[in-house]
Amino acid sequence: MLSACETGLVDPGDLADEYVGLPAGFVQAGAPSVVSSLWAVDDISTALLMSRFYQYYLGDVTRRAAPMRPSLALSKAQAWLRRELTLEQVTTYISQQEKKLRAEHQYMSLGKLGKTKRQILSDNQPHPFADPYYWAAFIVLGAA
Repeated sequence: MLSACETGLVDPGDLADEYVGLPAGFVQAGAPSVVSSLWAVDDISTALLMSRFYQYYLGDVTRRAAPMRPSLALSKAQAWLRRELTLEQVTTYISQQEKKLRAEHQYMSLGKLGKTKRQILSDNQPHPFADPYYWAAFIVLGAA
């Protein structure tokens, strides 16, 4: 799984260096599938999306949910991010991350996280990551 920005893109003008592209290279090397992104993505929404993706993909033992195919797990995680994740849940997650970063003296990351938190709170949307910008960049390449 590649959750970094623009890992699913191939520049057709630069075919000498990346004819195949990073995700296709992983698939050709034996990975059954790869989740990648098509544009620069938000750190917080990506962390939440990928966490939920892995819960679906690996199966949730606590809820006795069976593992899912990557394409279905991604689809369900995207639906959760845009329709179910609430502003309260996001702010709770960010507060937990802030405590962790303070304990680790990661002040640059803490500043970036604070900026994201202020933006989310100022928007005051019930589902802060409903916009496709936050979830639609991710695709599955390989075995569905």
